[in-house]
Amino acid sequence: SAKTINSLVKEGNERVDSGTEIVNRTAAAFHKIISSIEKVTGSISKFSGTLKMLADTSSEAQKRADGIKQISSQVSTATQEQMTTNKEISGSVERVNESSQELVQHADYVLKTSDEIKRLTAEINEMLARFTF
Repeated sequence: SAKTINSLVKEGNERVDSGTEIVNRTAAAFHKIISSIEKVTGSISKFSGTLKMLADTSSEAQKRADGIKQISSQVSTATQEQMTTNKEISGSVERVNESSQELVQHADYVLKTSDEIKRLTAEINEMLARFTF
C-alpha cells in the first residue's frame, strides 16, 4: 500500500513536472509572439504616419492643382492645351488623394486591430503568469 501511494505520488509529480514544462514553453512562445506583435505595431504606426503625411501632401497638391486650373482658364484660350494637362494632373492627384485616404483608413484599422491584439496578448500573458511555476 505504501509502495502504491509512493508510486502514485511519483507519477503525479512527473505529470506536474511535464505540465509545468509545457506551460513554460507556451509562455515563452507567447512572449515571442508579443515581441513580434510589438514590432509589427511599431512598423504599422510608422506606416500610418507616413500615409497620413502623404494624404496631407496630396490634399495640398490637389488645392494647388485646382488653383493652377483656375488661373489657366482666366489667361486665355491660347492656354487651352495647358489647362487640359492640368485637368489630367488634377484627376491623377484626386485619385492619389482618394487612394491615400483609403490607405490611411486601412492603416488606422490595422493599428486599432493590432492594439486590440496587443491588449489581448497582455491579458493572456497575465493569465499565463499565474500558471508559471
